[in-house]
Amino acid sequence: MHPHCAGLSGQWPCNSEKSQGRHFGGRHPRLPDRQQGPEGSFPPASGSRGPQWCDWRLGGCDRRQAAVQKSGATEAEGGGPSARRLTRRTARPFRGRAVCLASRPARARNCGKRGREGHMICAGLDIGGTKIEARLFDADLQATHSHRVPTPRASADAFFAAVGEQVAWLRERAGADLPIGIAMTGVVEPDTGLAQTANLPISGQPMAERLTAVAGRPLPVMNDSMALAFSEANGGAADGAAAVVGLIFGTGVAAGICVDGRPAARYGGIAAELGHCGMPARALDRHGLGLWRCGCGRDGCIEAYIPGPGLIRLAAHMGLGEIAPPELAARAAGGDAQAEAVLATWADLSAEALEILQMTIDPQIVVLGGGLSQMPGFVERLEAALPARLMPGTPRPILRLARHGDASGVRGAALLARMAAAEQPWTC
Repeated sequence: MHPHCAGLSGQWPCNSEKSQGRHFGGRHPRLPDRQQGPEGSFPPASGSRGPQWCDWRLGGCDRRQAAVQKSGATEAEGGGPSARRLTRRTARPFRGRAVCLASRPARARNCGKRGREGHMICAGLDIGGTKIEARLFDADLQATHSHRVPTPRASADAFFAAVGEQVAWLRERAGADLPIGIAMTGVVEPDTGLAQTANLPISGQPMAERLTAVAGRPLPVMNDSMALAFSEANGGAADGAAAVVGLIFGTGVAAGICVDGRPAARYGGIAAELGHCGMPARALDRHGLGLWRCGCGRDGCIEAYIPGPGLIRLAAHMGLGEIAPPELAARAAGGDAQAEAVLATWADLSAEALEILQMTIDPQIVVLGGGLSQMPGFVERLEAALPARLMPGTPRPILRLARHGDASGVRGAALLARMAAAEQPWTC
């Protein structure tokens, strides 16, 4: 994998001549120029703005063309047996959800163990503002082991050292090297490879270089909300949905987008950074709230009001003191009117955020994850508050909790790593 293949979103920006065509986007070594996507398509055509974004897999027609060329026959002649088999089974553009490429075992020898049907075991790191959790997954993408450490906040060196220790733990537990992906908060800029995040001490750090230094090779990185959406669109609560948003309520707030089962292409590698959009003035005026400072250094961001720390701050502002969300929910369930008023205000502000997503992205399903989503009555409160905030006639999205719970984001990162390793494995 090219050293710069540590961009967020589950796609890798490959600019070097050596890496072109090595993954699924860019220019495939066996396909003629006419097989490449037109300007503005996914993946973008050669010469379009920015890096070549690597697609997840070849569509059926492209796969048939590759088989025809490999057989030495022209497309009109129908090619050899492999081409005819592809004609019967896959000679159509790919429009469905992403297909795990690990079902086609890699040709090169690698260190990854394999389970039934050639699927590799894989692993992921879930990196947030409070913890770095390593999870090992079996061939069916079921979590088997996990190990959690606090996220070092003092320095980038301490942070990457902790990441390296978690990678070593995964390899030791697996008994071999294996595909490892990372789901983390923030953005890695595609053009520079530098991390930008409000909740981790690594802004301005070259991710590919730092990860290679502690892990021995580059690791694919996804924004945590993109990883959540990717996981839940492939065997999760939104499996089979055409447009999915994964919305995380944790230390911060962020959203990820999947279309037809794969992460949507974005201009700058940014997920749907909803948390750093401004909370609508009408909502702040409705509840008598001021412009609260966000961790990004700006005032009035959505993230300052509705994730876990925002709810605690809201409770303190409304006279309850700094009370944790589980206790707040318990008080409300017990009839505490003040606690209920805090949660009603929080739900109304959160519905404003959901309305922004619906008016700009229009997803069919919004999958909710993050620590705060485990609060009792979480989905029910949002469903009750949302209709009043939507413009009349706007379709309501389906709200669902993540099927894979707090492991969903890291599962998405592990799936990404397994798909990458299946196509271009590292060698021992």
